[in-house]
Amino acid sequence: MALRPICEPVELPLGASVIAEHVAIAADAPNVGRFMHFHDVAELVLFRRVSGEFIADGRRMPIGDGALTFVPSMRHHDFELGRKPMEWVLVQIDPYLVESVAQRSGMARLGQPFCATPSLEESTRLAVLADWLVEAARDPSDPAIVQIVEYLLLSAPR
Repeated sequence: MALRPICEPVELPLGASVIAEHVAIAADAPNVGRFMHFHDVAELVLFRRVSGEFIADGRRMPIGDGALTFVPSMRHHDFELGRKPMEWVLVQIDPYLVESVAQRSGMARLGQPFCATPSLEESTRLAVLADWLVEAARDPSDPAIVQIVEYLLLSAPR
């Protein structure tokens, strides 16, 4: 086990501002070990099914079904996940795109990691946006990508 956080390089495809993908892990899959790390992209995770904790900047925050986590660029983070079927949408975002949204009124929270549990209405909206983003991100030149990411960041509950 590493004694200090490790830099996990994340390379966005040429011309892309986002990587978005569905992740599913079966209950009988090998345990996903802890890996305290940081990277240059910001990371938004919309959990559909999960149990465990989000660890960021020395804080532990419980996560469960429907949780949303956000970590800005270059911030130490990790997940300690339970043993059950898990599913989420992972969105890795160019930090300059996050910074442009963070400059808006009321969006300073994008400067630090957070965990939120959206209401049912918010979860429905976020799930639609996340699925749309996964589809749009297949073509990095899709002009909807930046708008969808902005809507996701703006819609994340406080």
